[in-house]
Amino acid sequence: MPGWILSNNMFMILRNEEKFRTRNKSKRNKFPYEILRPDIIQHCVNARATLIAAEGKSKLVDKSGKPVFVNVKGLGKNYMRESSRVAGIRAYTNYIQYFGLHGLFREMKSNSSIQLAWKVDDLDRVTSSHSERWAQELHILKSEFPSQSVDQLLVHLVRFANQYAQDILKSKQKDDERGPQVIPDYGVAHLPADRDKVVKVGLARAAAIAEEVNLLRQRTAKL
Repeated sequence: MPGWILSNNMFMILRNEEKFRTRNKSKRNKFPYEILRPDIIQHCVNARATLIAAEGKSKLVDKSGKPVFVNVKGLGKNYMRESSRVAGIRAYTNYIQYFGLHGLFREMKSNSSIQLAWKVDDLDRVTSSHSERWAQELHILKSEFPSQSVDQLLVHLVRFANQYAQDILKSKQKDDERGPQVIPDYGVAHLPADRDKVVKVGLARAAAIAEEVNLLRQRTAKL
């Protein structure tokens, strides 16, 4: 998953997920339409590690004296500026963390024993029906949020969900600005961001997560 897509075009990701989900009419077979699924997230983890490892290893600079990278795995014959390296790390980090947090959210909805006061290491007690996926999600939570409580993790989840929705909205708004410059009748075939169904799905998901997290916190606080 290229970092620039996570950074600049989350609308495309959700649009493709929705397309695959709505077009799948199979009743016998289940196909994974989730874009940010476990194997893709692992690629993101590896890509982030490569970008982090590149720091200080550039032998070239641009006219302002900032590093320019050419010998980074995955670049091919392209080059990368320092600003792009930092943006890529930030984008990968955001969605790696969101993946782990969403896993905790799923587990809490089906496991009432998880306590708000638990630290992230206490989540080792959780036995999940999604054992392989949960192992990956738990590893991410431990490495990205060491020593934090479940309550703190839920706060992060709501923040990331809202950010995800806003990233979708902003990327569609950019399309609306650039589209008419390339295609004169762009507006005939494309609804504006505030009326686009994919944008509405993203905003609705964020609102639903915030509401469900609030209910989970209320339920867990009573235990």
